[in-house]
Amino acid sequence: MKYKHLIVFDRTELRIKAGIVWNFIPYDKIVELSVDDLNLSVIKLSDDKKYYIDIPIKIFEANLPLIFFRYKRSGIINLAYISSYLNEHRKLRINLKDGTFHYVSRYLKDAFHDKIQNLSRIALPCDACRFCTKKESCADISPFVRHDPTVNS
Repeated sequence: MKYKHLIVFDRTELRIKAGIVWNFIPYDKIVELSVDDLNLSVIKLSDDKKYYIDIPIKIFEANLPLIFFRYKRSGIINLAYISSYLNEHRKLRINLKDGTFHYVSRYLKDAFHDKIQNLSRIALPCDACRFCTKKESCADISPFVRHDPTVNS
């Protein structure tokens, strides 16, 4: 990978090099990735921190865990941070837990519904996970919860 000196995709975290320092970001803390006006990838975290990195978003899309979904050409979202989703005037709207929302590209609406159904089957915590101390940061059983599409936030 061309960017391996700047970024490492581990099983439970993302490692980004800034200068000579490596930043460790657990996947469950990443809310979304987007592209800004200068074509930099912006990683938004749940604690409102942001990282700006000169790596194309397609590199992230190819290497992030299943819980992430590319909802438009310039945005990837962590499905664990969705509070609800609904059809609004023939557009699919994703409401986030922080009160913000995004519209899914019309070409990706079916892929979104497929992803939600697949994750509902494989990503919900099992009985052993109920007592696991690492379940919040485990990329394999991300804190995804099936959301009711009829509920507004």
